[in-house]
Amino acid sequence: MAHFARFVRPGYVRIDATANPASNVYVSAYRGGDTVVIVAVNKNTSSVSQQFTLSNTSASGSVTNWLTDGSRNVAPQGALTMSNGSLTVTLPARSVMTLVANVSGGTSTGDTYKLVHADTGVVLGVQNMSTADGGLAVVWGDTGTADHNWGRVTDGSAFRFRNANSGKVLGVENMSTADNARVLQWSDNGTADHRWTLVANSDGSYRIRNVNSGKVLAVLNGSSTWGAQAVQYTDNGSTRNNWRLVQVS
Repeated sequence: MAHFARFVRPGYVRIDATANPASNVYVSAYRGGDTVVIVAVNKNTSSVSQQFTLSNTSASGSVTNWLTDGSRNVAPQGALTMSNGSLTVTLPARSVMTLVANVSGGTSTGDTYKLVHADTGVVLGVQNMSTADGGLAVVWGDTGTADHNWGRVTDGSAFRFRNANSGKVLGVENMSTADNARVLQWSDNGTADHRWTLVANSDGSYRIRNVNSGKVLAVLNGSSTWGAQAVQYTDNGSTRNNWRLVQVS
């Protein structure tokens, strides 16, 4: 089945799930790192409202989902919202739905990550290792400097990314909502542009979406050049907008 072949990646393991939570509803679940994949089959001739609760996590945020039914074939659907590891989904009649969730949202501020561009392998850092407000976020080779490390701070259903070198958080210049607005660091003063959500992709990477603008973290013109400016851009499905979170502590 396409839902399994596409979303259950090599190395993922099957995890416990209530196999038959409702009449004619069948569920299996798989985990790879911080990604959980749930495949739900509704064989009923009517829709079913089904709650899913993930064990051992208080993660909150967006859950991506894909649907196959009489008129759609592994079609992407609008993002759902998980709160404290739980979400409720309407399963259409005679359908298969795959949910892809990031379950690391309950982690403490002590967890530190590199944000690695999925296409090019460069990492997100701060220009010249600046510790000043307005220091520009740029990509660079993974040379191990402290500005390449970002602490992930849970903020309701979103996160703030705090630079390990400067203590400042990732935001958008002037709280812009425009494409190609520059991404930079700033003192953690609580503005909406400092909040980001993680939207899981089927390959284990993420789109990092700004709460204020709805746009995603990207690199200007998709460049792989060291020092290229990080920007926000419309979520157009390009792999240029995909990032991997690599935990370093």
